[in-house]
Amino acid sequence: MPVDDPALPRSAAEPAEESPSGRPAFEALQVDSSTLDYAELFDATPSPHAVFDRRLVLVEANAAFCAAAGASRGRLLGRSLPELFGADDPLGGDDAAALRVARSMDGVLASGAPDSLPLLRHLLPGRGDDGPAARYWSLLITPVRGAEGTVELLLVRADDVTGLVRDAEVEERPTDVVEVLHRGVLAAEVDIFARANELEQLNDELRSSRDQLAARVLHDPLTGLLVRPVLTEQLSTALSRLARHPHPLAVLFVDLDGLKQVNDSLGHAAGDELIRRCAARLKAGVRPSDPVARFGGDEFVVLLEDLDDAAEAEQVAGRVLQTLRAPLTLAAGARVRPSASIGIAVATGPDVTAEVLLSQADAAMYRAKHGGKGRVEVYDDSAHAAADARRTLEAELERALPEGQLRLHYQPILDLSTGATYAVEGLLRWQHPTRGLLAAADFIELAEDSGGILEMGAWAIGEACRQLAAWDLVLGEHSPPRVFLNLSVSELLQPHLDERVAEVTAAAGIDPARLVLEIPEAGMLEELGTRSGVIDVLSRLGCQLAIDDFGMGYSPFGRLVQMPAGILKIDQSFVKALTRSPEAPAIVSAVLLMAHNLRKTVVAAGVEDSAALAALQEMGCAYAQGYHFSEPLSAQDYTELARRPDFDSFTAALVAGAG
Repeated sequence: MPVDDPALPRSAAEPAEESPSGRPAFEALQVDSSTLDYAELFDATPSPHAVFDRRLVLVEANAAFCAAAGASRGRLLGRSLPELFGADDPLGGDDAAALRVARSMDGVLASGAPDSLPLLRHLLPGRGDDGPAARYWSLLITPVRGAEGTVELLLVRADDVTGLVRDAEVEERPTDVVEVLHRGVLAAEVDIFARANELEQLNDELRSSRDQLAARVLHDPLTGLLVRPVLTEQLSTALSRLARHPHPLAVLFVDLDGLKQVNDSLGHAAGDELIRRCAARLKAGVRPSDPVARFGGDEFVVLLEDLDDAAEAEQVAGRVLQTLRAPLTLAAGARVRPSASIGIAVATGPDVTAEVLLSQADAAMYRAKHGGKGRVEVYDDSAHAAADARRTLEAELERALPEGQLRLHYQPILDLSTGATYAVEGLLRWQHPTRGLLAAADFIELAEDSGGILEMGAWAIGEACRQLAAWDLVLGEHSPPRVFLNLSVSELLQPHLDERVAEVTAAAGIDPARLVLEIPEAGMLEELGTRSGVIDVLSRLGCQLAIDDFGMGYSPFGRLVQMPAGILKIDQSFVKALTRSPEAPAIVSAVLLMAHNLRKTVVAAGVEDSAALAALQEMGCAYAQGYHFSEPLSAQDYTELARRPDFDSFTAALVAGAG
């Protein structure tokens, strides 16, 4: 989502932090200095060199510049020119020097041509024995152009010519100080030109480095797309043109769906490859003149100008979605089908700022993602309200676990022939402080997007094991034999999951075989095919594995045979349709027959009426769960139910249809 621009100037009270690599400006400008020879060349240059942006903010300085200023890079970077020459700042309070430099820089920005200050007298307060110390510098200010041909940066070379001026003073000591300075100027200029040939070679080397730096500043190193500040400036310019050319423009805010799952299952190299290839598809899906930027992570923005109407932006977004959805095979061997959620914001006049329009498109994207992903939404007031509500809920969800607001509720899974409890399924709930008890469907997607699902999953495994041990003490033979828990692919592929499971089961004193980990069928395709070692380890540990929502993921039969999952859970949509759709009974019967031949246990989910129960029993299904038997219960409510004297006859009556 939108983040603060790292290149904004800091005040003197907020010096730039030194990074481990010592190159904060390069990192802030999204440059990977570890791979660039010019970074070392820049630092090794004996003359002080610095880079300023269009706002005259210092964004890079070499070691010689820092030494001349008598301040660390961390103290210098991020300061504007007036701040650098402030009374309490690194370069001292010399307003005259600051004014000359600022005028020269402004002239270079306006003309696009280099400029020089052959002799700049600069007073450094407190550095002389009798007061301010004067030093003399020769400055060369060179423009650095971006891809669009506009001046984006200023490269400043500062040569210390104080010694030359001092030599001129020693040779002749006239009483007129002005004359001494005048002679010093002449001598300094002569020596500077004499050294021009020596410095020209260095200039040639730096020119290539400067061009590379400009490209890196303006373009994302991973995708080659524009970076956020560049597109934001282009959007501001485009909005200002609407006063003269009132054709609608639009912003598409594109967020890839499922990147985190690819990172978790295949590694970050595969995730980066997916980003690069989707970026190329995105660029190919719009006009060559349409700017496309990567805003960070899996977020992209497209600027569409000169539209006939707002509907044209929706058509472009639709084409982009279609382009992105084509399957692709990553270098890791996995075949994925990319998807994205796109938000659109339209402007018809210059009365909206770039930041507001981007925020609107971002809000529309959130609504598209919340509505099921792989969608396009156009901004309106309700989209902003939905985005605000999501951000609020995300902040509240971050506090849910540490503040003890999460719960597990348990739904019985019954043996359809006897009514005995085969297992219970632990279902995550959130006891929201103002909205009451929320089902997982209300927050689990948000937890997955934010990464909080990993901590929640770890808590759920530990809580289920502790509760199972507690039931063993109070319920005896009526304690559930096993507990089912849902895991996402990202949870299942976390490093050392098997070690954590072994620790919590041992701490609770329960057999790992009583823990059944459910994974969605869709999650066992390419992801688990490339990294199934953890599943084998869990199986050897003794945990059982179940494939949830079976029938919805179109799993290849061969993959199903290979997977060490001993339990299949038929998706509840098929169970609910047993008495309403002629295809549903055929699908359920086929699953039961296949499971029988593969020696796998089948659990039917979503039994809500006696007709569905009777159909399952007639087809030979062994186990089922659903509201026809019981809603998910708190641990205390389940304890009270299982302690009923007639518990066995009660559950037997449920499967007999007499409950």
